[in-house]
Order: sequence, then C-alpha cells, then structure tokens
Amino acid sequence: MKKKPPVAQYLVLGLLFFAACAYQVRATIAAFPGVLDRSVANWPFIPGYSHGEPTAEFVGPDAYGAGVREHDVVTSVNGQPFTGLAVFGEAIAKAKPGDTLEITARTPGSDTKRVAKIPLTTSPRTMNWKVAVVIMLKVVLPAFSILLGFWVAFVRPRDISAWLLIGVLLGLRSFYTSGTESWGRWFRDLAEFYRMACNGAWPFCMLFFGLYFPQPFPHNSAQGWVRLAKYVMAPVVIVDAVVSIAIRMGEIESYATVSRLAAFWDRFGSISP
Repeated sequence: MKKKPPVAQYLVLGLLFFAACAYQVRATIAAFPGVLDRSVANWPFIPGYSHGEPTAEFVGPDAYGAGVREHDVVTSVNGQPFTGLAVFGEAIAKAKPGDTLEITARTPGSDTKRVAKIPLTTSPRTMNWKVAVVIMLKVVLPAFSILLGFWVAFVRPRDISAWLLIGVLLGLRSFYTSGTESWGRWFRDLAEFYRMACNGAWPFCMLFFGLYFPQPFPHNSAQGWVRLAKYVMAPVVIVDAVVSIAIRMGEIESYATVSRLAAFWDRFGSISP
C-alpha cells in the first residue's frame, strides 16, 4: 500500500526553515555592524548579566579608552536606567557613527559610579584572522548547518533521526548571542525565543540522536541507561530549557521580573553535580 505524502512534516519543515533562514540573515547583518552598512555604529561592548547585575563584556578599544573596563557594572545608558538589555540595544540601534554613548558604570564590589562618554565608530573593513574566525562561526558554519540539516529532513521526513539532526545542527548556531536586543521590540523577542529554544533543544536532540541513530537501541541492550535518559535526563533538560528561556526573555525586557528566578537557578546550578 502506497504511503500518503508527508504533508504535515513538510509544512512544519518549511516553517522551521523559514524561521532559521530569517534569523540567520538578520544575525549575519548584526554580526558586522558598520561593515555592511556604514551608517550603523559599532558596538563598543557587549551587554550581559553576571550575578544579577548588568555588565559590560568584550569591551572594545573605544569603550576602554573612555574608561570602561571588562565586567564593569553598567547602571544607566544615555541617562536611562539599565533595567534590561533592550535599553542598550535601543540606544545603539538609534545611534550613528560620530555620536556619543554615555553610560554610568562602576567597578564590581564598589559603590563609586563614573560616567563614560564613548565615541561611536564604524567597524574597519580590513580582513584579519579575527574577522575570518567571526565569518566562519557566524556565517559559514550556521549556513552549512541549516542546509545540511534541512536537506536530510527533506529527503527523510518520517525519520526521527533526521529531525533530531536539525536540532543538533541548529543548536550549534545558538551558543552565542546575535545582538537581538537591538532588533526592535517584537522582532527581538521572537528572535531571542528562537535562539534560546534552539539552545535548549540542543542537549535534548543530542541525547536522543545518540539513542536512535543509526537505529534505536535494542530492547534487550542497555535498557537501564535508555530509561535513565528518557525518564530522568530528558525531563531535566526540558525544565532547564524552559527556565533558561524565561530568564533570558526577562533579561532583555526587564530583569527585575526574573531576578529571583535567575538567582535561584544560579544557586541550583552551583549545587548540581
């Protein structure tokens, strides 16, 4: 008897492919501010959170020259309290090369605040090994992962291993941020949800890809380990993914809404084996 065409699988596959491509195109543009568009200002540092406080990470030479140091606690951006990563994202999205970004910061553990006025510039268009690495990690590897994963699922839409492979490959792209906090309110939330969902799905897909590829574990072989993976490890991974998504969304819009959850999850992680 001839099987019906896997219409539902192809529909889901198409939607996922569109989401992956849309995210990748926008992430590629964001990865090279001032290179693809000279009217876009280069990021002087990457905003983050450490121990419940907004911080400056990967501080560039312009910010360093203005007095910002690695892991400084940032309290305001252009006079606006730094309540979420989107505060910085919106400020940098509106800025142009030649503008000045004013931030208030302090050294971790100190209450003394200082104001830094950072001149915003564009990225140089010279090629060096650092740029080559960024291109490889943020353009070549993600594009290859998308094409390979979706091609395998397209030719084998009923194979669970093919779908797990998509999760594994898309997860490779989600280990680092893409500046989504500067993409605009609704787009940044959708994009960050997509990134964190891929990030959370990666260990789950890796786990079950090992169980099902190239064929499922035999019923009489290592069943104890299989049950442990399915009924203990998989639920833990899912819970961690859901909590991590909630925390990250809160970090972008309003960290205060998830600060207690983030603090609890940090303590929980520190005592976990």
